[in-house]
Amino acid sequence: PFILFAHARSGSSNLLRALWLHPDVRVADEPFHEKHHVYYPGEPQYASRIRDIPSLEQQLTEIFAKYNGV
Repeated sequence: PFILFAHARSGSSNLLRALWLHPDVRVADEPFHEKHHVYYPGEPQYASRIRDIPSLEQQLTEIFAKYNGV
């Protein structure tokens, strides 16, 4: 699993699109964005489920069960 952090306007969307082209890479696009579930119907609203460190760890476990990158 991997997590990429990037500044706005740094080319991160282009990198994400390139990663999506690889058949073995499944990357979640901003899963903690408040509207992630709107942009990606069927996805949960991960951010609303986080209250503390254990709940964050649970959400990351759920994310990495479906994706191998964030």
